[in-house]
Amino acid sequence: MNCRLCNQPKKLIKAHIIPDWAFRYLKQDNHLFQINMKAKSRKIQSGYWDRTILCEDCDKKILGRYDTYGKKFFSQDFSSKIKTINDPRGNAEYLHITNFDYSLLKLFLLSVIWRASICKKEQFSSVNLGSYEEIIKDMIFSTKLTHENDTQIAMFTWKAPPKGLSFSKAIISPFKRNFGADVYSLVMAGFEILIKVSPLQSSIHMDGFNVVKPEGFVILSTDFEASAVGKVTKKIRQRIQEAKYTEKQSHYQ
Repeated sequence: MNCRLCNQPKKLIKAHIIPDWAFRYLKQDNHLFQINMKAKSRKIQSGYWDRTILCEDCDKKILGRYDTYGKKFFSQDFSSKIKTINDPRGNAEYLHITNFDYSLLKLFLLSVIWRASICKKEQFSSVNLGSYEEIIKDMIFSTKLTHENDTQIAMFTWKAPPKGLSFSKAIISPFKRNFGADVYSLVMAGFEILIKVSPLQSSIHMDGFNVVKPEGFVILSTDFEASAVGKVTKKIRQRIQEAKYTEKQSHYQ
């Protein structure tokens, strides 16, 4: 089979869709929980991967470079970047991000959503980039960003979630958001990352200070329970509890 990135007939390897380092935060008793709103949650060993899409050179040398930078960016201490806006309606918090590698960060995030699109596993069935699969593939392979307005990225984080709920390092399979354009949501490393892959203008106004740009950008801190991620959290927690119960029951059978 041909590698989906270099298009060469090479031996394909076990390639992660979302980098393995992102799942290390979730390990508990040497297992991970696979969280997916379309499929039953279950325990897995090492995150999301596919043996039918990438050769070793592309996975480790090209995508590996982007994944390494992604780990560096999302592993940093963001506490020093927290800013507060004083407002009569309540103080608002945000992160002001500067001094980062714009190309590597954007190519990393685009590569994750591209891998999700070409992967045929059920966890990623809602991701379909259409004609942008080829466009993003060319960007990844050439390391050159194009179609900047069509591939915008914004990030959000959350104020403290309810007691007993820690989603600071959670991962939720990418899913499409209804913003008037094709916008995909990826939750990882304590952030919701919105990736627009469309020439249309999004209803969330992804053209302002919160869009990832070379000169810097702002990550808004929103109320967890009111956020889209917060609204699905109850379902996710229920899925996790069901998976734990099922495993416990099977242990005694």
